[in-house]
Amino acid sequence: MVCTECAEETCGLILLCFDLYVDVFKLPWYTFTMNDRNWGGKREGAGRKKGNVVYKTFSVVLPVAEADLLKEYARKEKLSVSRFISKALGLSSMVRIRKEMEEERKKSETKQ
Repeated sequence: MVCTECAEETCGLILLCFDLYVDVFKLPWYTFTMNDRNWGGKREGAGRKKGNVVYKTFSVVLPVAEADLLKEYARKEKLSVSRFISKALGLSSMVRIRKEMEEERKKSETKQ
């Protein structure tokens, strides 16, 4: 190595700096490996948590005018088209009622 101060090949200043540099990386806080670093890539517990609802994707075929109207109404309600259809048809209420009816049916079957 060449010292930037005196341009000597084996200057004590550069060796001292190099020794300090090496000693810094021997400190306990720097004993982790590349895999222990916590940036980039997949991390445990990161990202959006999964909900309890399982979604199903399917397509609906509509005339262009009806599809445009549907999108317009959804936009006015500040909902996605899927959420708007669900709300307009009252699907969440129907699902809840169906679930309650099934639970009551199961209870009545177990009593018999």
